[in-house]
Amino acid sequence: MHSRPIKLVLAGLALFAPAAIAFAAPTVSFEYTYVGSLDYYAIDFFYSASPGAEFTNFRLNVVSTNGAKILDPITFQTWDAHGDVVDTFMNSVYSLFDLGPPNVGFNSYKPIGIPPNDTPPVSRIDWSVIDSGSNTGDSNSFDAGPPYGVVSAPWHLARVLVKWDFLGVMEFRALDTQSGGVPTTFYFIPYLTRPPAASRTTVTALPGDILGHTFVAVDLDEPGLTGFDWSDFTFAGPGIAVQPTFDYQTQQFNWDSTGSAPGLYKAAVNVGVTSTATLTIHLIPEPSCLALAGLALAALVAGSRRRRSAPPIN
Repeated sequence: MHSRPIKLVLAGLALFAPAAIAFAAPTVSFEYTYVGSLDYYAIDFFYSASPGAEFTNFRLNVVSTNGAKILDPITFQTWDAHGDVVDTFMNSVYSLFDLGPPNVGFNSYKPIGIPPNDTPPVSRIDWSVIDSGSNTGDSNSFDAGPPYGVVSAPWHLARVLVKWDFLGVMEFRALDTQSGGVPTTFYFIPYLTRPPAASRTTVTALPGDILGHTFVAVDLDEPGLTGFDWSDFTFAGPGIAVQPTFDYQTQQFNWDSTGSAPGLYKAAVNVGVTSTATLTIHLIPEPSCLALAGLALAALVAGSRRRRSAPPIN
């Protein structure tokens, strides 16, 4: 993934059929990550089977209610070993660890063999991932051997890429060897919005300058919105003589650079959970210091030349 993704984790709402109450059910959660460089969200689903059970199958049905908002950049790839590719994919436990492809049923939107002019985005993706039956050991923990060793759930079984303004519902229906053929259904309604655009400022100053700066952030969807959550102010540089001050209420930064070494300094503060405002300060030496250094260097060079050109003493 690109940018600086911060992940938000929410649990889904599980609706149980009466027959399913007698047994422990699978659990599913999802998290979504905003990728600012491309202005989309990656929505990831994580699965754990019932205690003592093994994975059998699941069905993921994602429906956009405001148009074609679902992205699938690599249309020929429907699953991904390790679950880290930037794409829409769905895995079984075994395919997640590259132990064999999953059995995928395309209930809606089949990405293989479609003409180029029919490529995504699409408004719905509905896939079923089924265990072949020959794969055993895909419970909540198993030893897949090198390089995995003993690994454990939750398994990253699916990722769906959507545009930042996606509105809709995601349905995950999960079964395992203890489900008795009755799925546990989870509904997820993600609330997606673009993070605020935070200021990124660069200035040049001299040692001894007193610097003032106000960090700002703008909501890209509602420019007049204020009241962001500012947190975790940091300041770093090669030789800080006096620490700066920062007011979380006004976002005002002040720094007396007297005594600090020349070099590159950076102040940063988080805005919400996905953005960071920065101030970069290039602290350069005084011009007089540079001139004196230049004169001293010239004098050294001249002295060296005189020594080399002096006549030998008889």
